Order: sequence, then C-alpha cells, then structure tokens
Amino acid sequence: MLEAAELVEPDRMDPEEVFSYAQENSLLPKDAEAGQEVTLKGLSYMVMQAFGIRGGLFYTITKSQHHAYRELVQRGIIQGRADPLMYVDGDQLLFTINRALHLKETGRL
Repeated sequence: MLEAAELVEPDRMDPEEVFSYAQENSLLPKDAEAGQEVTLKGLSYMVMQAFGIRGGLFYTITKSQHHAYRELVQRGIIQGRADPLMYVDGDQLLFTINRALHLKETGRL
C-alpha cells in the first residue's frame, strides 16, 4: 500500500524497515503489530493516512479507525457487505487499494 501511495520504494527497504517507517509516520493504527491480521477498520485507517484522504468532521476530530471505515464506505472504496471488525484477505486489500488509487487519479478524493 505504501508503494501504491508513493511513500516508499520497496526495492530499497526490507519489510521491517517499511513497518518501522509506517509506525514512525503514523500510518498504522496505534495497536498494530508486525505479522498481525488486519481488520477492515484498521485497513481503512491506513488507506486514509497513506493516501492523505481528508475525512469528515468526526474523522478529522478523532482520527479513529471506526470513522475511517465509515468514510471509505461513504466514498465507495469499501463496497458490499462488510463489517469493520472482519479480517481483510488479499482480494479485499487489493480491491481497496485499487479503488483508492482510481479515485485519487480521477480527482474524486
């Protein structure tokens, strides 16, 4: 995701360095740990931070994962039946990143 957001060059960093970079730059939820499964609300927070998506009033005030999730649902980045506490699989991750990239490239973010 950080490569898609043009924040890191993975060829120059190993996974531990990328994780450290993301933590240091507040791109991950505070409770994130390496190797841990990601929930949809955690992914939402990471997408909001990595792509610099401005949220509504509640997200701006709280910067919470819950409000990040609601923002991405409202913007159509997260679609279909979804629960903020469900774990993200590879397909969901790729779909979410692709959708965020598309909306950013078309100027709708």
